[in-house]
Amino acid sequence: MKYAPIAFFVYNRLSHTKKVIKSLRENKLSKNTTIYIFSDGPKNKNDVSKIITIRKFLKKINFFKKIIFKFNKKNLGLSRSFISGISYVLKKNDKIIVLEDDNEVSKYFLNYMNDGLLIYNQDKKVCSISGYSYPIKYTGKFQTFFIKGADTWGWGTWKRAWKNFDKNGTNKYIVSDSSKLVNFLKLRTKYTANDTLKDILESKNV
Repeated sequence: MKYAPIAFFVYNRLSHTKKVIKSLRENKLSKNTTIYIFSDGPKNKNDVSKIITIRKFLKKINFFKKIIFKFNKKNLGLSRSFISGISYVLKKNDKIIVLEDDNEVSKYFLNYMNDGLLIYNQDKKVCSISGYSYPIKYTGKFQTFFIKGADTWGWGTWKRAWKNFDKNGTNKYIVSDSSKLVNFLKLRTKYTANDTLKDILESKNV
């Protein structure tokens, strides 16, 4: 079985990053997994030393099959860093697992993600596999469930699905302007998915 590579995105939070790496070390599949580590450049002078410290720590990691470092000199920002990084990995691979520096995972995370990416590989109705579950009461009647949406707290996808991703959001914004879809997209907060999309279009979510 060809295991999905990990795209791991970090910035300036060393303690968070250490927890994620520690949790990945506890996954048996880590030794069979290639990891791409994307470290964004500093936004300001105060972040320079923090980023240097994190990169020194990352270079000491030795339990993955292969480690590929992508250290940016300039700051791309959250959105550009993620989109460009995921696109880079999927140019070379058919599937991917994506983690941020605050996504501490269980010791079965890589097994779950790789199994899901294999099972639903050809199912075009499924665009991503999520490692996060909403706090619902589990009845034991099902092993998986599907929702019309996605979560970015530890997730995976395929090249076939990423091809449909519209980084500008223009077409989706036109569709989401209908009241029916906006109501459907509402989250259990004062914000909606539509608000997030507007922020992206106005370059606020960077």
